[in-house]
Amino acid sequence: MPTRKTISILTLVLVASSLSHHNSVFAEAEQEQLQASQLKWEQLRASCEGNYSYTVTTFSFTGYRTTTTVTIRDNKVHQRKYEAFGGAPPVPLPVKPNGKPPVIKPLKSWTETGAKLGTHKEGAKPQTLDVLYQFAAKIIQRDLAPHEKRYVRFFKNGLLKSCFTIDNRIADDAPINGVSINSITPSDK
Repeated sequence: MPTRKTISILTLVLVASSLSHHNSVFAEAEQEQLQASQLKWEQLRASCEGNYSYTVTTFSFTGYRTTTTVTIRDNKVHQRKYEAFGGAPPVPLPVKPNGKPPVIKPLKSWTETGAKLGTHKEGAKPQTLDVLYQFAAKIIQRDLAPHEKRYVRFFKNGLLKSCFTIDNRIADDAPINGVSINSITPSDK
Protein backbone atom coordinates (compact mmCIF):
# COMPACT_ATOMS: atom_id res chain seq x y z
CA MET A 1 0.00 0.00 0.00
CA PRO A 2 1.44 3.39 -1.02
CA THR A 3 2.35 5.84 1.70
CA ARG A 4 1.12 9.42 1.88
CA LYS A 5 4.58 10.59 0.84
CA THR A 6 4.50 8.37 -2.27
CA ILE A 7 1.02 9.61 -3.20
CA SER A 8 2.13 13.23 -2.72
CA ILE A 9 5.16 12.72 -4.95
CA LEU A 10 3.06 11.02 -7.64
CA THR A 11 0.56 13.87 -7.49
CA LEU A 12 3.33 16.44 -7.96
CA VAL A 13 4.75 14.50 -10.92
CA LEU A 14 1.31 14.31 -12.56
CA VAL A 15 0.66 18.03 -12.03
CA ALA A 16 4.10 18.94 -13.40
CA SER A 17 3.62 16.77 -16.48
CA SER A 18 0.16 18.23 -17.14
CA LEU A 19 1.57 21.76 -16.88
CA SER A 20 4.32 20.82 -19.32
CA HIS A 21 1.68 19.51 -21.74
CA HIS A 22 -0.34 22.70 -21.18
CA ASN A 23 2.72 24.82 -22.12
CA SER A 24 3.34 22.76 -25.26
CA VAL A 25 -0.30 23.19 -26.37
CA PHE A 26 0.06 26.96 -25.96
CA ALA A 27 3.40 26.89 -27.80
CA GLU A 28 1.80 25.08 -30.76
CA ALA A 29 -0.99 27.67 -30.98
CA GLU A 30 1.51 30.52 -30.64
CA GLN A 31 3.68 28.97 -33.36
CA GLU A 32 0.69 28.85 -35.72
CA GLN A 33 -0.17 32.48 -34.93
CA LEU A 34 3.43 33.52 -35.52
CA GLN A 35 3.54 31.73 -38.89
CA ALA A 36 0.32 33.49 -39.98
CA SER A 37 1.78 36.79 -38.77
CA GLN A 38 5.00 36.19 -40.70
CA LEU A 39 3.02 35.65 -43.92
CA LYS A 40 1.29 39.01 -43.36
CA TRP A 41 4.68 40.60 -42.68
CA GLU A 42 6.15 39.16 -45.90
CA GLN A 43 3.23 40.62 -47.88
CA LEU A 44 3.67 44.04 -46.25
CA ARG A 45 7.45 43.96 -46.75
CA ALA A 46 6.95 43.21 -50.45
CA SER A 47 4.39 46.02 -50.82
CA CYS A 48 6.77 48.60 -49.29
CA GLU A 49 9.76 47.09 -51.15
CA GLY A 50 11.66 46.44 -47.92
CA ASN A 51 11.47 50.07 -46.75
CA TYR A 52 10.08 50.51 -43.25
CA SER A 53 10.88 51.49 -39.70
CA TYR A 54 9.96 50.09 -36.33
CA THR A 55 10.16 51.50 -32.83
CA VAL A 56 11.02 49.74 -29.59
CA THR A 57 10.16 51.54 -26.34
CA THR A 58 11.18 50.52 -22.83
CA PHE A 59 9.60 51.80 -19.62
CA SER A 60 10.66 51.66 -15.99
CA PHE A 61 8.39 51.96 -12.97
CA THR A 62 10.36 55.12 -12.11
CA GLY A 63 9.21 56.85 -15.30
CA TYR A 64 12.53 56.44 -17.13
CA ARG A 65 11.96 55.38 -20.74
CA THR A 66 13.91 54.82 -23.94
CA THR A 67 12.90 54.79 -27.57
CA THR A 68 14.86 53.18 -30.39
CA THR A 69 13.76 53.61 -34.00
CA VAL A 70 15.36 51.30 -36.55
CA THR A 71 14.99 52.33 -40.21
CA ILE A 72 15.30 49.73 -42.97
CA ARG A 73 15.99 50.55 -46.63
CA ASP A 74 15.97 47.83 -49.31
CA ASN A 75 15.69 45.14 -46.59
CA LYS A 76 18.90 46.34 -44.87
CA VAL A 77 19.31 48.32 -41.67
CA HIS A 78 19.94 51.93 -42.68
CA GLN A 79 19.71 53.88 -39.41
CA ARG A 80 19.20 53.48 -35.66
CA LYS A 81 18.03 56.40 -33.51
CA TYR A 82 17.98 56.29 -29.70
CA GLU A 83 16.47 58.63 -27.10
CA ALA A 84 16.38 58.29 -23.30
CA PHE A 85 14.02 60.31 -21.13
CA GLY A 86 14.17 60.92 -17.36
CA GLY A 87 11.74 59.93 -14.67
CA ALA A 88 8.14 60.98 -14.52
CA PRO A 89 7.78 64.64 -15.50
CA PRO A 90 6.10 67.04 -13.09
CA VAL A 91 2.37 67.38 -13.54
CA PRO A 92 1.99 69.57 -16.64
CA LEU A 93 -0.13 72.69 -16.58
CA PRO A 94 -3.16 72.65 -18.86
CA VAL A 95 -2.37 73.71 -22.41
CA LYS A 96 -4.13 76.88 -23.53
CA PRO A 97 -6.54 76.56 -26.47
CA ASN A 98 -4.55 76.46 -29.71
CA GLY A 99 -1.39 76.21 -27.59
CA LYS A 100 1.34 73.65 -27.95
CA PRO A 101 2.19 71.13 -25.23
CA PRO A 102 5.67 71.49 -23.73
CA VAL A 103 8.47 69.70 -25.55
CA ILE A 104 10.21 67.08 -23.40
CA LYS A 105 13.88 66.96 -24.26
CA PRO A 106 15.72 63.63 -24.03
CA LEU A 107 18.49 63.11 -21.48
CA LYS A 108 20.52 61.35 -24.13
CA SER A 109 20.13 60.82 -27.87
CA TRP A 110 22.18 59.62 -30.79
CA THR A 111 21.76 58.40 -34.36
CA GLU A 112 23.83 55.72 -36.09
CA THR A 113 24.17 55.14 -39.83
CA GLY A 114 26.54 53.29 -42.14
CA ALA A 115 29.66 51.84 -40.50
CA LYS A 116 28.59 53.33 -37.13
CA LEU A 117 25.53 51.02 -36.89
CA GLY A 118 25.63 49.01 -33.68
CA THR A 119 28.44 50.96 -32.03
CA HIS A 120 26.35 52.08 -29.03
CA LYS A 121 25.43 49.60 -26.30
CA GLU A 122 22.08 51.21 -25.47
CA GLY A 123 18.88 50.65 -27.39
CA ALA A 124 17.39 47.86 -29.44
CA LYS A 125 19.79 46.03 -31.72
CA PRO A 126 19.90 47.18 -35.36
CA GLN A 127 18.04 44.24 -36.92
CA THR A 128 15.42 43.73 -39.60
CA LEU A 129 11.95 42.47 -38.73
CA ASP A 130 12.83 39.21 -40.49
CA VAL A 131 15.53 38.60 -37.86
CA LEU A 132 13.07 39.48 -35.07
CA TYR A 133 10.55 36.97 -36.44
CA GLN A 134 13.26 34.27 -36.44
CA PHE A 135 14.15 35.14 -32.85
CA ALA A 136 10.47 34.99 -31.85
CA ALA A 137 10.14 31.52 -33.40
CA LYS A 138 13.07 30.28 -31.28
CA ILE A 139 11.47 31.72 -28.13
CA ILE A 140 8.20 29.91 -28.83
CA GLN A 141 9.96 26.60 -29.53
CA ARG A 142 11.99 26.76 -26.31
CA ASP A 143 10.71 24.95 -23.23
CA LEU A 144 10.00 27.29 -20.33
CA ALA A 145 11.68 27.00 -16.97
CA PRO A 146 9.25 26.82 -14.01
CA HIS A 147 9.98 30.46 -13.11
CA GLU A 148 9.44 31.80 -16.65
CA LYS A 149 6.37 33.14 -18.39
CA ARG A 150 6.09 33.70 -22.14
CA TYR A 151 4.12 36.55 -23.71
CA VAL A 152 3.17 36.55 -27.40
CA ARG A 153 1.10 39.42 -28.80
CA PHE A 154 0.19 40.77 -32.22
CA PHE A 155 -0.95 44.15 -33.54
CA LYS A 156 -4.55 44.42 -34.82
CA ASN A 157 -3.22 44.01 -38.38
CA GLY A 158 -1.69 40.65 -37.39
CA LEU A 159 1.97 41.72 -37.29
CA LEU A 160 4.22 40.69 -34.40
CA LYS A 161 4.09 43.07 -31.43
CA SER A 162 5.91 41.03 -28.80
CA CYS A 163 7.30 37.60 -28.07
CA PHE A 164 9.37 37.37 -24.92
CA THR A 165 9.90 35.58 -21.65
CA ILE A 166 10.27 37.07 -18.20
CA ASP A 167 11.44 35.70 -14.89
CA ASN A 168 8.30 35.85 -12.74
CA ARG A 169 10.40 35.79 -9.56
CA ILE A 170 11.26 39.47 -10.22
CA ALA A 171 8.54 41.95 -9.20
CA ASP A 172 9.53 45.30 -10.74
CA ASP A 173 11.25 45.96 -14.06
CA ALA A 174 11.90 42.29 -14.81
CA PRO A 175 14.11 42.22 -17.90
CA ILE A 176 12.50 40.70 -20.96
CA ASN A 177 14.23 38.18 -23.18
CA GLY A 178 12.88 38.52 -26.68
CA VAL A 179 11.06 40.88 -29.00
CA SER A 180 8.88 43.85 -28.05
CA ILE A 181 7.86 46.29 -30.80
CA ASN A 182 5.95 49.52 -30.20
CA SER A 183 5.13 50.36 -33.83
CA ILE A 184 5.87 49.29 -37.43
CA THR A 185 5.69 51.89 -40.20
CA PRO A 186 6.01 50.99 -43.90
CA SER A 187 7.56 53.77 -45.99
CA ASP A 188 8.73 54.80 -49.43
CA LYS A 189 12.42 55.04 -50.23
